[in-house]
Amino acid sequence: QMAFRRRKFLISIFVLITIVGYFCVEYFVFPNVHNVNRYVSATVRPGFDIRPPFSFPDPQYTRTVEEVVQMKWVHELASILAEKTNKIVYLTASNQGYFVTLLNWLVAVDLNTNIDIKDIIVLSFDKDIYEILKKKDISTIYINVNELIYHHFILRWTKAYAWDVWMVRIAVVRLINHWGYDITVIDLDAIPLKDPIPLLDKYPDSDIVASHSMGKTHYYGICFGFVLFRSTPRNEFMWECTSNVTSQKADQCKINAVLLDYFDIKYTPEKE
Repeated sequence: QMAFRRRKFLISIFVLITIVGYFCVEYFVFPNVHNVNRYVSATVRPGFDIRPPFSFPDPQYTRTVEEVVQMKWVHELASILAEKTNKIVYLTASNQGYFVTLLNWLVAVDLNTNIDIKDIIVLSFDKDIYEILKKKDISTIYINVNELIYHHFILRWTKAYAWDVWMVRIAVVRLINHWGYDITVIDLDAIPLKDPIPLLDKYPDSDIVASHSMGKTHYYGICFGFVLFRSTPRNEFMWECTSNVTSQKADQCKINAVLLDYFDIKYTPEKE
């Protein structure tokens, strides 16, 4: 009976920690408080420089710029971009659990759009996917989340891992934009049924073109499931503002917070 009570007590403590951690994990982190230098210059390869002011959208939780530019994936990304004949990139991301969905998505892109497969870069969160795609001559980079992101204090199996993935994705998008490429982010659950290029081309002067998302506070915002970031001075300023928004770690929430707080964006959804 004593053993049963002890086991029950330990289970209760574990459940309590889990519940508290789930709702409070964003406040129990060890941020990299020294990673706030926006005036670091670095060269990955000729033509691919880090030009100040530059910071990643989550500098408190990512490695320093000096550390990041030494990572293998940064050099692979620069090599992929250097071989391109245009300044257009389509980015999607996958891990092992979504590999079949990724293959279906690639087939849909090939059948239903005029997007060149060579313009697609797959952000791989598993080494196995990375190796398979490399053999199929599909542009991909592999990022070990644990290498780029400073870890959360507790409960990486709840919100924290999703935050890490979002922080990695937005860091890659920001870097590609900084290097002068227009980048369209497309989630794997956004299966293209027709060519999106004519729609994007309707707004040549827009810095951002996106599907819309309904926010919890009844405002419209951009959805990271399908969003184009053009490489423009205004977007460069927007990216620098993201590093100031520490209350939002999800990439979509962070961008919308910046647009609302720094640009006073008012959304008027257009119906086709």
